[in-house]
Amino acid sequence: MIIDKYADAREDALSYLRSRDRTSEEIRLQLKKKDHQDPIIDEVIADLEESGIISDSRYCENFIQECLGKRRGRRFIKAGLENKGIDGGLIADKLEELLDRDIERENAEAEIGKLGQNGSKPPASAKIARRLSYLGYETDLIFELVRKHNDAGD
Repeated sequence: MIIDKYADAREDALSYLRSRDRTSEEIRLQLKKKDHQDPIIDEVIADLEESGIISDSRYCENFIQECLGKRRGRRFIKAGLENKGIDGGLIADKLEELLDRDIERENAEAEIGKLGQNGSKPPASAKIARRLSYLGYETDLIFELVRKHNDAGD
């Protein structure tokens, strides 16, 4: 009976993983929706982590790389990982390891460049700040780049 419950929960977890990589918390919530019991869920997740089928660390790395490719900022990335149930310590470690401040600055500057590409006047400071804030850049970087943009416009 317990073996059947474990096998059912494991199959539900693997089925949920077929479409894309998931965090352990996403799997936990999905298995709870399917009315699996906590001890069974814990065992399934532990086994999937041990076998390398799921890895919150790997999920973080992939998510951060994907967000960098889309020019998203640190706040956006952190919030996205928190929403997926990733531990705050792991998030901080992976951001420190993978999110270089220079690359983040270059991405933000590229976004500012996109704002001024339509051939009209240069974008206003407020427009730059709104766009960078929307993309999840930190306030200090936004102010620094707005100041730099204003100084270049003088």
